[in-house]
Amino acid sequence: KPDQRQEIDPLLMVACRVVSWLQANFRHPVRIDDIASFIGLSPSRLSHIFKEATESTIVEYLVMIRCDYAASLLLKTGDSVEQIAKCAGFENDTHFRRMFKRIKGYTPSTFRKVASKEKTKWKIE
Repeated sequence: KPDQRQEIDPLLMVACRVVSWLQANFRHPVRIDDIASFIGLSPSRLSHIFKEATESTIVEYLVMIRCDYAASLLLKTGDSVEQIAKCAGFENDTHFRRMFKRIKGYTPSTFRKVASKEKTKWKIE
């Protein structure tokens, strides 16, 4: 019936709240304890629910968000890789470079060169 609400999977609702929190806070140091406190679950329960709902850990998802943001900065700014790493929430540029290459397939510098030449191929906002 049109007036009946569909039930939303509670696991999915928790995952959506975590994603929203991560998108709002990714540029700052993030602790699972902080997210768990915000959501109202234990850190281990939250991690389990998120993994079940997304097939990704919270940390993996956070790194993806940070790398996507860094990719947009690499194309939109002339800032150094070190500045971009810091702005995207990475503690150091060595870790940033390693994670960026794992996720994007290129080092940040190579990504900037390749993506600048082929902007239509990259979905950067």
